[in-house]
Formats: sequence, C-alpha cells, structure tokens
Amino acid sequence: MPRVPAPSFPTHERLARAFSRLEDMQLVRIEWEDPLLGKSDEERIIWRELLDLELQDVDEQIERISAAVDNGSR
Repeated sequence: MPRVPAPSFPTHERLARAFSRLEDMQLVRIEWEDPLLGKSDEERIIWRELLDLELQDVDEQIERISAAVDNGSR
C-alpha cells in the first residue's frame, strides 16, 4: 500500500515550536553556565508532550487512511 504524503498538520507545527523552545532553553543554560537549569522540569514536560504528540500522530494517520479508503471506495 503506498504511503499517503502528510501535509502540514498541527502536530508537525507544534513539534517545530517545541524544538525551538528547547534550543532557546539550551542557549540560556550556556549563557548562565548552568547545565542543569530547569532540566528536571523540562524532562517531565518533554515526556508529557511526546506522549500527547504520539497520540495526535496516530489520530492523524487514521484520518489520512480513512480519507484514502473513502476516496478509493467511491
């Protein structure tokens, strides 16, 4: 079964924004010379976000597959 190309979905946009924030936090750590600054909170937030994003990604895949099946059955 061919893969259906993924258009720009909110999940991908959200990942890009989150990655940008992580880069900003790393720059603050470097500037303040504190590699542990906010690290435990950041890790907890990252894991929560990753789980949420995985669920969103699965939902989006199901939507794409359903749309492809609907288009094929017409």
